[in-house]
Amino acid sequence: MMNSIWIQLKFPIPLLIKSLVMKKLVFLLPIISFIIAGCKEPRALPYAEREVVIFFSSRSLTNSLLKATEAEENKIARAIIFGYDGQNLSKLKDIENPSPGGEKLLVPGKISIFYAIVNPSDGLALANPQSISALKALTEDFAEAPQPSFLMSGTAVSESFNVNIELTRAIAKISITGENDFVINSVKVVNTPAEGYVFSQGSESLSVPDGGTTEYEITGDNPEFYVAENVSDAGKATKFVVTGETLDRGTATYTISQLTLKGTPVNIVRNNWYKISISPITEYEYDITFTVEPWTSVEIDGHIIPDENFEE
Repeated sequence: MMNSIWIQLKFPIPLLIKSLVMKKLVFLLPIISFIIAGCKEPRALPYAEREVVIFFSSRSLTNSLLKATEAEENKIARAIIFGYDGQNLSKLKDIENPSPGGEKLLVPGKISIFYAIVNPSDGLALANPQSISALKALTEDFAEAPQPSFLMSGTAVSESFNVNIELTRAIAKISITGENDFVINSVKVVNTPAEGYVFSQGSESLSVPDGGTTEYEITGDNPEFYVAENVSDAGKATKFVVTGETLDRGTATYTISQLTLKGTPVNIVRNNWYKISISPITEYEYDITFTVEPWTSVEIDGHIIPDENFEE
């Protein structure tokens, strides 16, 4: 017992005190660090945001016929990306002149629904909707055939690293050709909506904004042009006034006042391609045939490149 006490006292007193002090300091370091950290600017926890890469694509290939204008029809000149977390809508990124690749960005962890507006007008680009209903209510001016960049929109639901937003053009494509030696000189588009919704309204009955109507003329043989989607109701349907030359009757003008399939009026719907053929019978009568195809011939050319200034 005495040996045990002697051994304990034999340890130098100054060193013993120093050792005890050091042990207390080591014990206090986590507490001191916590206090210092608490004085800094608060930062979101790691799980409060996540890194995603946004990609754009068109719908699947359905038509292999390539036109010279497709490079413009598929071009992405500008993309605005929104995110929705179930309660709040946020504008995440506005990118101009994107190149192939993917757009890397950090988003709040709760965001799982993404919206994209591609090739907006300057006025539309300034819009800052605060809710899904306000986003869905956005319209674009289609007072004349939109060129060279075509308004597109898309939605994706994803909680993973990769987000693939499938784009749909907000307008329809029209092709009119002449048959039996009928050479088209011009097409006047009448009663087409002056405005169209940026996003599809997602209802069975087509919804068109109450922004009035407009008309314009396209010249040239067998023209291809673009219109805002429109209902087929009598008095509201978009009309096409086609003027051309016949081999034996001279100049003739035919008015397509309503598109029908098997007697049923057909709406003009976004991202569809309406191919119309006119064959003259008399100076005032003609036969018309037309088909409707998804306007989805190639994958969109213009993914987004990674942001070189992105910081982890």
